[in-house]
Amino acid sequence: TNPVLVLVLSAIVFKEKLTSLKILGIALGAAGAIYLIAGKVGVNLMESDTSLGNLFIFINASSYAFYLILVKPLMSKYNALTVIKWVFLFGWIFVLPFGFHQFQEIPWSSMGSIILAETAFVVVFTTFVAYLFNIFAMKTVSSTTVSIYIYLQPLFATLSSIAVGKDMLNWTQVIAALLIFSGVYFVSFSKR
Repeated sequence: TNPVLVLVLSAIVFKEKLTSLKILGIALGAAGAIYLIAGKVGVNLMESDTSLGNLFIFINASSYAFYLILVKPLMSKYNALTVIKWVFLFGWIFVLPFGFHQFQEIPWSSMGSIILAETAFVVVFTTFVAYLFNIFAMKTVSSTTVSIYIYLQPLFATLSSIAVGKDMLNWTQVIAALLIFSGVYFVSFSKR
């Protein structure tokens, strides 16, 4: 839902034109991601048992869409490192009251160096660096184009699990990958 929300908000806030190719790209990417998730797990995304979680995911996607829309104008004024520094600082300040108690309960001394290194990798590379690259990308492309690459995450997760032998390639994954890459192509390379 994130790229759809960003596309709609970009049209409203920035008067970005909703071309048929962008709408097609969003639809193809969404279809691929949903097909990959629902086809692999075998669940109905609208089941009542998962509806609260789906609502939270929608709230998260909406928040990230607003973030992408709000940070775009800042990129013309400020350096990407400056923007990400303030985003993470304020994020940390707002999360601290809710997570400080749980943070204190982490058994740091019982964790081995491998677990600490893996945790540092997740924090630094899959969080900080990923957001930093998104901000760098917004200097040259639209918020909608940046958000469409979110559809690549389930694809990369699937490819990673295949690479380490935890999953096997099947037709569901192939079809989903083709849909996702087609969607990314139409959103990224459509003529203005």
